Amino acid sequence: MGRLGYRPHLRRPRTFNEKLVWHLLHDPEPRRALWADKLAVKRYVRVRTPEVRTPATLTQGTCSEELNVRNLPDLCILKVNNGWGGHALLRAPHDESAIVQRANAMLARDPLDGLFPWERYYGEIPPLVFIEAWAGA
Repeated sequence: MGRLGYRPHLRRPRTFNEKLVWHLLHDPEPRRALWADKLAVKRYVRVRTPEVRTPATLTQGTCSEELNVRNLPDLCILKVNNGWGGHALLRAPHDESAIVQRANAMLARDPLDGLFPWERYYGEIPPLVFIEAWAGA
């Protein structure tokens, strides 16, 4: 049945979700990995629409030990660029070893785990971990 709650009609899609799935399965869009990469898409947006503001990237690295976790603002967010749903709100006082441990766990997660088959482009994104300024309400 799947996550839609029903078996989608992909031969003759009718609903928005069915049409979106059909499009994802049949349109080989080469920029999907770029758009899914949380860091690369910030650069893309900055070039294409400079008036749109994105949260500042405070530090980034290929491994957690490359992160500069000293002097972080009171609120910030730890993320990986190639995954979904795996972020952590960091509040002061910051525990450097806990941040490194959490970042390592995030990097160790398989970016394809739990994704739909048409979302395999997440596997093409070189993993990076980063801390972003809090842009919440």
